[in-house]
Amino acid sequence: MPGVKSLLSYAKDEPGPLRIINILFCLIVKEFFYIGNHTNNVISDIEMIKISKRYLVLISLLLTSWLYGNCQNVDTLDSLLNVLGVKNEASEKMDILLAISDIYAEDDPDKAMQYASAALIEADNSNSPAARAEIFQKIGSIYEDKENLDLAIENYQISLELYRTLDIKLEIGHLFYDLADVYKKKGLYKLSLENCLEGLEIFEKLNDIPGLSDIYNCMGSLYKYQGENNRSLDYYNKSLNLNINSVDSHGISMSYNNIGVVYAILGNNDLALDYYFKSIQSSPEKGEDRNNATTLGNIASIMLNLGKYDEAYRYLNESLEMNKILGYRRGIANQYRTLGRYYDLTGDTDLAIKYLTMALDIHTELGRLESEKDIAEQLAILYSREGMY
Repeated sequence: MPGVKSLLSYAKDEPGPLRIINILFCLIVKEFFYIGNHTNNVISDIEMIKISKRYLVLISLLLTSWLYGNCQNVDTLDSLLNVLGVKNEASEKMDILLAISDIYAEDDPDKAMQYASAALIEADNSNSPAARAEIFQKIGSIYEDKENLDLAIENYQISLELYRTLDIKLEIGHLFYDLADVYKKKGLYKLSLENCLEGLEIFEKLNDIPGLSDIYNCMGSLYKYQGENNRSLDYYNKSLNLNINSVDSHGISMSYNNIGVVYAILGNNDLALDYYFKSIQSSPEKGEDRNNATTLGNIASIMLNLGKYDEAYRYLNESLEMNKILGYRRGIANQYRTLGRYYDLTGDTDLAIKYLTMALDIHTELGRLESEKDIAEQLAILYSREGMY
C-alpha cells in the first residue's frame, strides 16, 4: 500500500483526539487503496463485503472521534470505546475491536493482541468464517512482530485453512507469503521456498503487484542465505523495480538495504554503502524504524571492514539504541554480535566474548538456528585463540 505506512507514522505524532482522528483517516485510506490496487483482480463477494463493512465502521469511528474530540481531551482509544458504548451486534463489535488492534499494532503489540483476541470472540459469536480467518491472520502477524515465530505459524496455518475453505485466492496468497517469511526467519529455507512458490503462482495469476514484490523479496533473502548471491540480486532487483513502479517508499528502502547486504557479502564495500545510504534516504520513516535500524547496523559492519572503527562504533550504537526503543530483539542481538566483532578487532577479547554470548542467548530464545550456528562458530574461534577449551 503506497504511502499508508508513512501516513500512519505522521498521524501517530499528533496529540489526543487529533491523533485518533488522523489514524482512523489513514486506515480508511488503507482500505481505499486496498480496493484500488485489486480492481483488476477477482475479489469474492465475501471479501468485498468484509472490506465494505470495515470501511463503513472506520468512517463511523472517524466521525464519532471528531465530534467527541471537540468536547474533551481524549488520549487513548480505550476512551473512544467508552464513547461508542456497547454495541449489540457481534459483527459490529468485532470490526471496531479489529480496527483498534490495527492502530495499536506498531506501537503496542500487547494491546493489539488484547483487542484482536476480543475481536476473535465476537467473530465466533457471529459465526463468520471469513472474519475468523482475518483475525487469526492478524494474531499471527502480532506474534511475528513479537518474535514468537511458532505461535505465528500456528495462527497463520489456521487462517490459511479457513481461507482455503472460502476459496479467497488473494488472502491464500498472502498467507503463503506470511508462512514463507516466518519459516525463513527460523532458518527453514526449504519450507520457506515451497510457500514462496505457492504464493508466487497465485499472485502471478491475479497480477497482484504488492504480493509479487513481497515474494520476490523473500526469495532474494532465501537465495542469499544459501550462498546464491547472483540469484539473490536478481530477485531483490525484481522486488525493487515493482516497488519503484508502485511508489512504495518503504518497499524501496527495504530493497536498497537488501541489495546492499548482497554486495557486502561479495566484498564490494563501496557499492554496499551506496545502497545502504540510498535506503536511509528513501525511507519514509525518519525516526525509529526496524529497516532503518538494520541499515545503520549494516553501515557499521562496512565501517569495520574498512578499519574505520570510530565511525563503526557510532553507527552501531545508533542502531542498538533504535532497536532497544523499538523492542526489536533480533535487531538488538544483531548489534550485540557486531559489537562482539568490534571489540575483537580493537583487541578486547573479553568484551567480544561477552557481547557475542549475549547475541547467542537472544537468537537461541528466538529460535533462529542459522544465527545460533554462526555465532557459536565465532565464539569457538575466540575461545580457541585464547586457549580457552
